Amino acid sequence: MAKDMFIKIRILGEFKDEDLNLISKKAEAIRKQMTLGNNRDTTACSALLCDETTSAVPEEIKDFLFRRPDVNSFGIWRNSSFKILVEETDETMLRHDLTKMNPKFFETYKLEVEKRKMLDKLSNMMQGDQIMAKIQNEDGNYRKGTLGGFVTKTDEEEKKFALTCNHIFPEVDAPAFNQNLEIIGSCLFTTREQSCDFAAIEIEQSFSDKCDVYVKRDDRKKTNAQVYAGNIENIGLVHKIGATTDVTKGNILSPEWHERVLGENWVSIFLVQGIEGNFSEEGDSGSLVFSRPRSVQQNNVDVMGMVFSNKLTVYNNEENEHAENVQDADNISGCFRIHTALDLFKMSQGEDFEVKFQDDLSSSSPSSSLSDDSNEEPI
Repeated sequence: MAKDMFIKIRILGEFKDEDLNLISKKAEAIRKQMTLGNNRDTTACSALLCDETTSAVPEEIKDFLFRRPDVNSFGIWRNSSFKILVEETDETMLRHDLTKMNPKFFETYKLEVEKRKMLDKLSNMMQGDQIMAKIQNEDGNYRKGTLGGFVTKTDEEEKKFALTCNHIFPEVDAPAFNQNLEIIGSCLFTTREQSCDFAAIEIEQSFSDKCDVYVKRDDRKKTNAQVYAGNIENIGLVHKIGATTDVTKGNILSPEWHERVLGENWVSIFLVQGIEGNFSEEGDSGSLVFSRPRSVQQNNVDVMGMVFSNKLTVYNNEENEHAENVQDADNISGCFRIHTALDLFKMSQGEDFEVKFQDDLSSSSPSSSLSDDSNEEPI
C-alpha cells in the first residue's frame, strides 16, 4: 500500500524533490510499521533487555569504542549508517581500525565520523533556557525565569556567568537550578540600581562544560555577540529567546521611558511592543533583547537590553487595573539596557574584572549569512 501511494504521488508531479524524498521516507516507515505489526510476537521482550535480543553492533566494535576517551557517542543512524561523534581524533586511523576489525559490518552500514556531541537538553544550559531560584520558607517552590545568555571572564574564559533578573535572584549566594533541578551555580551579583533588574550567576566548575556560551540569533544559529550601548531610537526589529514564549520579535515602542514606581522613585527603561503577539510573558524575565546589525555580512548580533516585565498596559487616569478599555493592550514589555547592568557587575568585582559575550566565531562560519530583517523599519 505504501509503495502504491508513493507511485501515485510521483505521477501527479505536484511535489518538489525534497517533498518526494520526505514522503518516500514516511512511506518506508509505514511499510516497516505494517510489517512489524503483522509479525509481532506478543510474548517478545523489549529490545536489548533479554538474552533473545541481540545487538546489531558487533561486540568487538562496541568494546573498542567504549575504551576510547575521544568518542562521545556512537550507534546506527537511520538504518543505513554507523555514526560516531568524537572529540579531536585521528579520523583516518579510526576509520582504518574499524573497517579492518569488521569489514562485513561496514559493507552494510556506511561509516560516518563527526566532531560533535549529542546535546542533552535536560542537562545542558543555553540562551533561553529556564533558570530557577528556591523561594525561602516555601518548600518545593521556585522562582522561574530565563537564562538570557552567558558572559565569560576576558582573561579566564573558563569562568562563566549566566545572566538573568534580580527579581528571580534577589540575594547573593542563592543557588541557581536548571529545569532538571540540578544546581548549576550561585548568584554572584544582583542589583536594582540605575533602573536595572539584573543578576549574574557564577557557574560551578563541574557544570561549566555543559554550558553553550554562544548567543543564538532569532533563527537559532550561533553567532558572535557584542554589547550595544548606542542610541536605539532607529533600531528596526528586535528579538528575544525566552523560556516561556521562545523566539519572539517586536519593535521599540519607546527608546526612553521614565516610570514612577512606589510613589516617588523613578526608573528609566525602554519599551518593546510585540509583533504578532506578546513580546514576552511570565517566565521570560531575563531574556536578552538583541537585533541584527544593518550590514550585509551578518557576523554578530547587537545585545542592547534584557526583559524584566511583560504585558505592560497604558490606562486612562480614571481607569483602574481591571478596566477592559485601555489605550495599549498587552504586547508591551519593559526592558533595561544591558551595558549599564554589565558595568555595575564589573565595578562590583574590582578594577581588573572584565567580561564579554562570546565573539570568536569566524566570519566564514555557517552562522554568518545575509540578514532577513536587519534593515526592516519599525512597524
